[in-house]
Amino acid sequence: MNINFDFASLQTQRCLFSTVNSISLISRRLSSGLRINSASDDAANCSLSKNLDTKVSGLNVANNNIQTGVSKLQTLDGYLSGITNNLQRLRSLAIQSSNGVYAASERKMLNNEAQSLLEDIEQASNQSNVEVGAANTNVTGFISQVTKSSTVPTGYTAITSASQLQTAMNATLNGKFILMNDIDLSELGPVNRAVVTGIFSGTLDGNGYKLKNLTINSTAASTGFIGQTSGAKIKNIGLENANVTATGAFNHVGSLVGYSDNISSIDNCYTSNVSVTASSATNVGGLVGTNGTNCSVNNCYSTGNVTGSVNVGGLAGRSYNNCKVNNSYSNADIHTNTQYGGGLVGRLEINATMSNCYATGNVTGVDYNGGLIGGLATTATVSSCYATGNVTGARWTGGFAGNSMINSTINSCYATGNINASNSSSGGFIGNLLANCTIQSCYATGSINATNNYAGGFVGLNNGAVLSSYCTGDTSNSATYTGGFAGGNSTGGTITSSYSTGSAKGTNSVGGFAGFNTNNAVITSSSSSGKVTGTINLGGFLGLLTTGTVDNTNFWNKDTSGRSTSAGAAVGMNNDQFNAQPAVKNSWNSTEWDLQYEQPQIKSIKNGNFGLQVGESASSTSFYGTTNLGLNYGGYLDLRLEDITQSLSAISNLDKTIDYITTKRVQLGSNMSALSSRLETNTSRHYNLTSTTSTLKDTDVAKEMMALARQQILQNMSVSVMKQSQKFQSQILLQLLSP
Repeated sequence: MNINFDFASLQTQRCLFSTVNSISLISRRLSSGLRINSASDDAANCSLSKNLDTKVSGLNVANNNIQTGVSKLQTLDGYLSGITNNLQRLRSLAIQSSNGVYAASERKMLNNEAQSLLEDIEQASNQSNVEVGAANTNVTGFISQVTKSSTVPTGYTAITSASQLQTAMNATLNGKFILMNDIDLSELGPVNRAVVTGIFSGTLDGNGYKLKNLTINSTAASTGFIGQTSGAKIKNIGLENANVTATGAFNHVGSLVGYSDNISSIDNCYTSNVSVTASSATNVGGLVGTNGTNCSVNNCYSTGNVTGSVNVGGLAGRSYNNCKVNNSYSNADIHTNTQYGGGLVGRLEINATMSNCYATGNVTGVDYNGGLIGGLATTATVSSCYATGNVTGARWTGGFAGNSMINSTINSCYATGNINASNSSSGGFIGNLLANCTIQSCYATGSINATNNYAGGFVGLNNGAVLSSYCTGDTSNSATYTGGFAGGNSTGGTITSSYSTGSAKGTNSVGGFAGFNTNNAVITSSSSSGKVTGTINLGGFLGLLTTGTVDNTNFWNKDTSGRSTSAGAAVGMNNDQFNAQPAVKNSWNSTEWDLQYEQPQIKSIKNGNFGLQVGESASSTSFYGTTNLGLNYGGYLDLRLEDITQSLSAISNLDKTIDYITTKRVQLGSNMSALSSRLETNTSRHYNLTSTTSTLKDTDVAKEMMALARQQILQNMSVSVMKQSQKFQSQILLQLLSP
């Protein structure tokens, strides 16, 4: 027997300590309801459960985000519902006013109600645009609202009639004039050449009023309400229902100004429902024929139809020599008989600039036609602009621009119209990009139907530089050189950090990204995923390589393209490999692009985009982006019901507007359905993740209660044994030590 060490007691203590620890663990589990309360309980499952907890927590917030997004969309739909009701009432008033039994006084009452409805529509539209971060829209006239002055400013001559206007302005070409009411120009009859025939160098302030019913039948140059300006200032004036016809091969035909020159400015002006027809003329525009040296057009728009021979645009025929066009748009359809037709400007050149502009009209012509601009040249610059109209032409046809040459630049722009072309070089964004010209951060979504050489989803033939751009439209070409992005890349052309997703269908030399690459041209860091079909020289990325570089920084999807080989060194990947690659857009400038969208959005263009975090991670699958939810009527609602002609025109425009709002409501409905579907998916995932987490973490109460009873019995027995052992051992030892 041992005196210093009581091994039986130590053994009993060890068992008691283990029992106490077990009871403590069971108590923690029962009190918390969790089997794992710390990493020491189950290190592997603790880590796994924490990851699951993070996902569950993220899904809870994501579901709230979705419900908030749906509520926002429902709010927008409420606005659109009210707008639709007002549009229907406007249409009823227009039909009523077009009836010949009503007198002018009765139509005036109908028009007064119509104008009140238009104000309600504008207010609701702008509230809707605020919800989605889009720019305000103008419904009833001017882009910038005008507060009409009831007093004549010092030094100005008040204009109250057409005859006074014609006489006073022609008598004092450098004077200052202000309109004090709407002016009906029909009392002048058809005008020969212009209302103001001399070179006007003064100021004309429309004061928020309108010129109406201008008719010009001209055989002279510089045709328009004002034939020519030099250093003039024209502002706050609307021109409605103008009909300008010019016969002869001469320059400068516009409805408001024929030729704006020498530091003249046109600010906050518009032309509505105009017809400008000058089939043999050069420099023909819906607002101004030529925007010349150091001149500017700001906050202006034009709607109607414009026909000319060369340099024809919905807003301006030609804009050149340090001139500017800013914050303006056109909803005019364009027809050219020779070359350079653009939805906004026919030709932009010689250090001219354009920013924050757009065009929605269709363009039809022969050579050099674009949805926004027919052609750019000589250091012209365009930024933050877009075009949505369809473009039909022959040579050099593009959804945004027909061609770009001589150091011109296009930045942060897009085109969505479809292209039909019957001659060389057609592209979803630009037909032909020449050497020393640059396109950066732009995209195109329209389809291309061509019967020519060089057809591409973005550019027909590239000899310049294209950076960080993409296209999604399908390209079909019955001739040679077809590419999902570029028909051809030639003569020093470079394309980098760009991609295409549309299909490429052609005959000879067809590639998912480019039809051919030659003459030291270079393509790097780009990708394609569209289907490729054709006859000879077919490639998943590149159809034909003669010279130049198409290196292994490029890649294509072999599964979706249907092609396992490609010219050049681009890398083919299966669908899983392709999707696992870092997206080309990751190298793009995040200050210009919102890269969360599946198709990146240009931040500088506020057309109603907002995104929702609908998942628990930072991946693209957790982001849902809505696009183009903003409202912009393109001048269609600038209408009046004061006579039968106006009323009939209003019916046509209201029909277009109702269709437009209906399309927007369908878009909202699709977004709401998609978000509701995602909410159901998230709810299901939340249930499954919660169930898995419960399996890993939750305690089995019945099992733990049985274990607790067992450990409590063991604890009691250990205590009892220790007491008995202490008493028994001490008695024996004392007996042994007794004499």
